[in-house]
Amino acid sequence: MCATFFSRLLLNVRCKRQGLTLTMAGQALEPEAEFMEFFGATMPALRDTVAKRAADLSSQTGPNKRPHLEAPKQGKGKGWGKGSRNNGGWGNRIQHSTPTQAPFTLSSDDLQHMMHIMARLLVQQDNEIQMIKMDKQFLLHFETRPQGMVHMFWESAQVWKQAKAEQPPKVDKSLMVTLLLCMMMELEARLDKLSWPYMVWTGEKLELDNNKAAIPHDDMMEIIREIKKNLLDKTEELVHKFHSVLGLAEQMEGDTLPFLLSISTRGALADRTFELFRMLEGNTVLRIVGARLRGERLRRQPLVNQLVDAMAQLQLSK
Repeated sequence: MCATFFSRLLLNVRCKRQGLTLTMAGQALEPEAEFMEFFGATMPALRDTVAKRAADLSSQTGPNKRPHLEAPKQGKGKGWGKGSRNNGGWGNRIQHSTPTQAPFTLSSDDLQHMMHIMARLLVQQDNEIQMIKMDKQFLLHFETRPQGMVHMFWESAQVWKQAKAEQPPKVDKSLMVTLLLCMMMELEARLDKLSWPYMVWTGEKLELDNNKAAIPHDDMMEIIREIKKNLLDKTEELVHKFHSVLGLAEQMEGDTLPFLLSISTRGALADRTFELFRMLEGNTVLRIVGARLRGERLRRQPLVNQLVDAMAQLQLSK
């Protein structure tokens, strides 16, 4: 059944690229097929199979010059600018007069005391925020080598921008959900019948984690497919963040590129999706797409560390 579904999926994709409508094909457009219609060409693991089916379909139906969206070969995409907003006034406003109050002055000692209290409050709030992040965020390191996902992300982003600029737009998902779906679909397509052990960082190098049992291939496929299904069913409600920490370009420097993934904390579906990603944390399966996943750690932001140091210096100077 999986093979039949996959064949129908690729047929739907190539029908669109060859200029055939899905009405002509006599099939309803499923969510996954609709997604693959635009972004299948950017996924390396599916290109050969999709191209072969396109050639077979072309030989049966004849050439069709209807244009379609493809990933650009070169050139850098521009950022996605914010739309302008009309900041007009509220019209005539009612003017309320306020009674004149006597001026109130603070001594330098009082002001310093208040600033110290505010700084302590900011540090406490940041500690709370960092603990909340541990319940919803991951950090992914993607290899920039050809077998990784970084260049595929860039190609998919260009296709997304073209589809979004259409009138009406041809995509109904945000860019962050689109890129995450591309990663999960590419990962699913590259998997073979294997078991997937866990790796642990020892401080010097990655080694096999003997404290965790390897996940059988069939179980891993179910994990990947369940994540993909959740992303297709609940898009913007489920994913709060998925973006590069350093920005995304066609050519990247360095061996890895950090991505931040943040999952919603509301609802059973969000809890389940978070647990599924926890199963991928430290697992070698993500090496297929040149990535490594780890959970968020409890640590302060650099600016907060600077604030704490300044507070300590202030205490010593008294």
